[in-house]
Formats: sequence, structure tokens, C-alpha cells
Amino acid sequence: MAPVSYASAALAIVVGTLAAILVLPHDYYEPGGLRASAVCLTLGLLAGPMLSSLSDLRGWLRAESIMMLGLVYWLLTELFYADYSAYQLTQDGVIRAYTYIGMFALSIQFGSWLAHHWRLGRRDSPPPPDFSDNWLFAALVVCSVLGLLARLIPCGFSPECVAEGLFGSRAVGAWNQGTLGGSGAFVHHLGYFGYLSLPLTVALHHRAGRINWRVVLGVLLTLFFLLFLIKDGGRRLVGMVAGSGLLTWLLLQRRMGPRQVATGAIAGLALLALMELMLVFRLSEGGIVSNLFSGRAFELNPLEEGPKVDNNFNSLVRTLDLIPQFEPHTGWEAIIYWIVRPIPRALWPGKPINPGIDIPWELHERWGEGFTLTISAVGDWYIAFGLISVVLAGLMMGFLGGRLVMAWMRPRLRDTVLYSLGAMCLFIGLRSYLELILMSYPILALLVIEKITMKRAARQLAVSAAT
Repeated sequence: MAPVSYASAALAIVVGTLAAILVLPHDYYEPGGLRASAVCLTLGLLAGPMLSSLSDLRGWLRAESIMMLGLVYWLLTELFYADYSAYQLTQDGVIRAYTYIGMFALSIQFGSWLAHHWRLGRRDSPPPPDFSDNWLFAALVVCSVLGLLARLIPCGFSPECVAEGLFGSRAVGAWNQGTLGGSGAFVHHLGYFGYLSLPLTVALHHRAGRINWRVVLGVLLTLFFLLFLIKDGGRRLVGMVAGSGLLTWLLLQRRMGPRQVATGAIAGLALLALMELMLVFRLSEGGIVSNLFSGRAFELNPLEEGPKVDNNFNSLVRTLDLIPQFEPHTGWEAIIYWIVRPIPRALWPGKPINPGIDIPWELHERWGEGFTLTISAVGDWYIAFGLISVVLAGLMMGFLGGRLVMAWMRPRLRDTVLYSLGAMCLFIGLRSYLELILMSYPILALLVIEKITMKRAARQLAVSAAT
């Protein structure tokens, strides 16, 4: 892997951020008025990945590079469109948003640098053994079945119930979970095992070197699980599964040449098109899956107007204008809310339901904005303590990314699968900090399965040696 110049990446971020602020026109609120400044900031964020990939295109697959891409995707994509209007966004809010995004990116780079230069002690124990062929297949089947059980158990294994939920509208489905969870949360969480199906299938195919019946079964189980995710309408969840599978495939290639880049680009565009179709069909009659199978998808050009990404920049600016001018920072309430998120509400009925402020309600009440689900990780951390928490969060995510590269970005199937899941977790975690927590569940699931099976194998080996 090519060395990374963190100093160059940091300098580019500073220059890009300052340029974005300086080129901001007085009529920024006009359609397309933020395009030039968004280009400046994007070039600043992506200069580091571009430099690290000059000698090896795998530089784009490093965790810090993926996070820079994530900041562009989640916060800046829609600013490039000619019809994007910043109407009612304050100039001060836009400038502060650019500044906070730049500071967050700088913190990520510094955190990654720390991870590579700060020794946490020697590891005398050998690394865990690589996944065997039989282990990969067994883990693939177990994880896929557990993921599907999250949908089958609420239906009482009734084919009619499953079909009705799968081909119905988004609101239809016995497995749908309420906003506050409930006793069914335990079953619902089984679905996170299914997120492992595609990267494990890719790893199995790589190990076999051909398409055999095990790989075919893995593909079928993955497609079946993906249909449920598509039906539920969560585009980020489909992106997590497909993205981790694509990352696994790219990292397992012997070299990153034009063919691999072209294949990855085509797969990425196909994924973006699918997610746009999900958005188009999400509220339409008949549901997403029914419309996809009806052939309507071939009548549309989902990427004609560019991918839509939740309008997070707008929500971020609104939040910066809201706090602290109208509402105070929530401090430790936000931190506690995120820390206790994994605890099921069935075990703690009084668990906090928000980080100390209901952002969607506040934005709607003050500016008449529509319902928003996310304000990006930058906005999430700003709610807590302002700039200081934004910087600390960037350091934390950068440090996690750096350790991820050091621990798992290696030419072994086990490490590659875990790295791909971790990198996608960080990418989606930039949409919302809660996603960082939720998307870490598949990694924990795989590590738990590995731990249980390795202990069992060790016990069997000890018994055999004793006899």
C-alpha cells in the first residue's frame, strides 16, 4: 500500500475550505449558487485520496479516503446540481457549515495519522487463523438464515404473510418495527447477521476460484435477503451490504487495473441507480419490489437528475443556525443517548428517545422544513458541545479508520471481509452517528461467530489430543 502524506492531505483540506468560503457569491441562494464553492471544498477533501492513489489505486480504498468520499457524498453531492437552491439558508450558516466540514475532515486525517504512529503496546499473540472453505460456507448459511429469520419469525413462517409483506407497500410487513422498538427488537436485530451474506459469498467465490454450488447458494440467499432490505426502503442498508461486497471484491484482486476500476465503477453506478429507484417507488402504490418486478424501472432514467442524498447540507445549516441561538447545546445528553443506543428498549423502557432535542420538530416549527432523519455526523456531534465535540468526533473516527487499515487491510480473507465491513460502517456513519453504532453490529456478529467456532474447534482438538 502506498504511503500517505497526511500533511499534504491536511493542507489541501485547509486550502479547499478557505477557497469554498472565498468564492461564495453574494447571490449564493440562487439555483446553482453553491456549485463553485462545493467544487472547491470537494477538491480539497479528495486531494489526499488522489495523492495516495498515484502509485496504487488501492489508495482510494483506505479508510480515511473512504471517509473523505463519504463527506462529499452525504453533504456536498446535491450542491453540484444546477437547480439546487439555498433559498432561506443564511450566509453565516453556509460559511459555518463549510468550516465545520473542513475541521471534521482535518480531524479525521490527524486521527488516522495518530493511529499509524501511536503504539498501543506489542501484540505477542499470533493473529487468528484465516477462514477455511468450510467455515466460510457454514458462516454464510448461518448468517443468511439468521438474517431471514428476522422477517420469517414475525410472519410465523407463513408464506402468504411473507409474500404480502415483500410485495406490499413500505408500511406493510409483520416485521416492521416501531420507532421506539419493543419486545420484538431481539428478533429484529437478527437481521444484522444477514448483512454478512454478500461479503462472505464474495470471499467464498474468491477462495473457490470458480462458481460452484456453494457460491450459487450464497448468491440466492443474498438476493433473497436484499429483496427484504429493498422492500423496507432503507437505501443505506442496501448500500451497506452491496458496498461491503464490492469492497471485498476489489481488495481481493491481485492488482487494481483498468478492468477492476471499470467493473467497480459499473457496479457503483448500478447501486446508485437501484437506490434512486427505491426512492422513486418508496411511496408509490404497490411498493418497491412490486414496481421493480413490474418493469417500470426500465421506463425511467433514475440518474438523469443525479443521486438524491437526503439534503443533509440544508439540515446541517439549519441546525447550526438553531443552536445555540435558539436552543442550547445538549451536552452529555447527546453522548448518553448514543452510548445507550444498543440497549433494547424492552430492557430499559425509559431509555432516551433523542439526543436532548427533537431536531426534525424544531426545524419544522421554525422554518417549515419537511421531516428530516439525519443532519450528518458533523451535525450530530455539533449538537453536543459545538466545535470541540466535532473535532473530537473526527479524531475518533480517523483513529478508528487508521487502526482498521493497520489491523485488517491485509491479503487474507478474514481480514479483508472485516475491513470491508468496517470501512462501510465508517462511510455510512458519516450520515448519522447512530448509523456508526448500528452498522457495527454485523462486524460484532462475525467476530462472535468466529470466537464461538474457534473455541469449539480448540476444545475438540484438546479432546482428540487427550485420547
